[in-house]
Amino acid sequence: MPIPLSNQWQKLPCNDAMKQLSAVRFAVVLSLSSVLMVAAGLGQSFKESAPLAISVPTPPRLRAPEVSVRAYPRVDLEGQRQLKYVGSYSADGKFRAPSKLDRLLGRAAQATPEPVPRQVSPFVALDSSVRRVEDFEPPGHAVDVVQGHSALAGARDGIMGLVYGRENILRAPRHVTTDSKQRLIVSDPAVPAVHVLDTKSKMSFKIVGGPDRRLRSPSGVAVDAEDNIYVADSVRGMVFVYGPDGSFLREIGSLGGGEGLFHSPTSIAIDRKAGHLYLLDGPRLFMLDLQGKVLRRIGRSRGDTGELTDPRDIALSPDQLLVLDAEGSRVQIMDLECSLLRRLILPNVPTSKETGLGVDRFGHIYVSFAGPAMVRVYNHDAALLSSFGYLGPRIGEFNAPTGLWLDSNNRIYVADTGNLRVQVFQISGPNAGSEPVTATLH
Repeated sequence: MPIPLSNQWQKLPCNDAMKQLSAVRFAVVLSLSSVLMVAAGLGQSFKESAPLAISVPTPPRLRAPEVSVRAYPRVDLEGQRQLKYVGSYSADGKFRAPSKLDRLLGRAAQATPEPVPRQVSPFVALDSSVRRVEDFEPPGHAVDVVQGHSALAGARDGIMGLVYGRENILRAPRHVTTDSKQRLIVSDPAVPAVHVLDTKSKMSFKIVGGPDRRLRSPSGVAVDAEDNIYVADSVRGMVFVYGPDGSFLREIGSLGGGEGLFHSPTSIAIDRKAGHLYLLDGPRLFMLDLQGKVLRRIGRSRGDTGELTDPRDIALSPDQLLVLDAEGSRVQIMDLECSLLRRLILPNVPTSKETGLGVDRFGHIYVSFAGPAMVRVYNHDAALLSSFGYLGPRIGEFNAPTGLWLDSNNRIYVADTGNLRVQVFQISGPNAGSEPVTATLH
C-alpha cells in the first residue's frame, strides 16, 4: 500500500526529503512556464490573424474645414454652432419640410423637372397654382394684376393641366431674398419671372417678364422696409420697383427711350433703415436713394475698375457693405457710405463662374460656389471655418448653387439652381434666438 507523501517525507532522511521537494518545485515552475509560453504564442498568433474587439474610448475626430459634407440633417460649423436643414421650396413653388421617409432616405422631396410642352400656347397657365402678374411695356397694360384669371381662363387652364400636367414654377432660381412676412422672393431668368412664394397665406404669385413686358431678364432682388420689391434687369439696365402685391410702382435708372443708366446690373441690396439701394453693375458699384438718385459711385466708367476687380455679389451686415470681388477670391468690406475699410483674401477658393455672398448677424461670411456645388463659411479674418454641400440631387446636396440669402433670424436660403429649388437651413447655437447683433468685421 502506497504511503502518503507527507508520511514519505517523514520517513525519508532530511537530505533526501529536501531533494524531492526541490524536484517538485522545479516541475511546478516548469509547468507554469510552459503554460505561459503557450498562452503568449497563442495570443501573438491571434493578434496577427484577428485583433480583439476591445472597446476603448477615443477622442472625437474633428472634420477639417475644407472637407465639404452633405448638409443634412445638420452640420457642425464651429464652436457650438450648427446648421440644420429646414426644408425646400420645390420646383412647383411649394415649401416642403422633410417627411419621416425623406429623413430616413435623405432624398429630395420633389419630382424630376419636366419641360413645358411646345404645343401649349404661352397664354395658357399650366402653373395656375400661383397668380400671374402681367406687367406689360407701355402703351400696353396689365390685365391680370390683382384679380387673377377669369373663370373661363381658369377652366381652360385646368383642362390643359389635366392633359399636359402641371408646369414647374421654378426653372432656374438665381437670386433670393425675403420680406417682413417671410415670403420668399426669387428671380428666375429662365422663365423669365420674379416669384413671390407665400407659404402662410397661400397667395403666391409671379411677376411675368419677357417680350412686350417691362421686365426682360430679372437678376438681383431686394425688399425695402415697406415690402416693396426691387428687381435688377440685366438686359434693360434698370431696376423695376413693384408693390407687395406685384403692382408696378416705378423704375430706377431710366434714361428714356428704353435706355437704362446701368449696363448690366446683377446684384442689389437695400439698407432698409437708411433707405439706400446698393447696386453692382459690372465693375461699378452704385449707392442710390430709393427714388433712384445716385449718391456714390465707385468706378467712373465701364473700363475703369477703380477699387473693384470682377465683382460677383454684394451683401449687407447691420453696419457694413460686403463685396465679393476678384472672381470670388476676395471680400471688400466697406462702411455704408461705400468707403473701403479692409480687404479679406479668401484662401484656396475653388474655381467657379457663379458665386453668391451672404453674412450672418455674427459676422460670419458665406460664399456659394456653383462649380463644386458647395458653400464655405469664413470668419472676419478670412479663416475657413466650415464647408457644406456637394454635387447631387438629394436633400443637403447642391447642383450649381448660384445665390444665397441670410435673414434676420439666421436662416440661410440657397438658390439650388441646377436642382430647381431653394433649400432652407437654420443656424443654431449660442444666442441664435436672441435679437440681432451688430456684426462689425474689424
